[in-house]
Amino acid sequence: MELDVSFYEEIFKKELYWTDLASKNLLNVYYINGVDGLKDFYLEKLEVLNSINDRPKLEIFINIINEILDEIDSITNKYNNSEDIDINKLVSLFIVNQITNKKSN
Repeated sequence: MELDVSFYEEIFKKELYWTDLASKNLLNVYYINGVDGLKDFYLEKLEVLNSINDRPKLEIFINIINEILDEIDSITNKYNNSEDIDINKLVSLFIVNQITNKKSN
């Protein structure tokens, strides 16, 4: 199975939208874990990536998504324990930011 450009475009568009929400302090735990939220979105994308046979090419991409999911769990745990949350830490993990940082280096 090959991934077409729309697979990546969907991720980038959503991440840009979420980044914009975060910059306006509107991205929160409910949006992250809610129905059709970030966690569900990335789990769906991870499932697609894991179903592809040629995984070595996608390993970096899979690792970034796993880091994002780990940060979502960390934010959720901090929220549940009434600790301070830094949404921008999550935003910095978005794939679009990873690519931008790599291009600028």
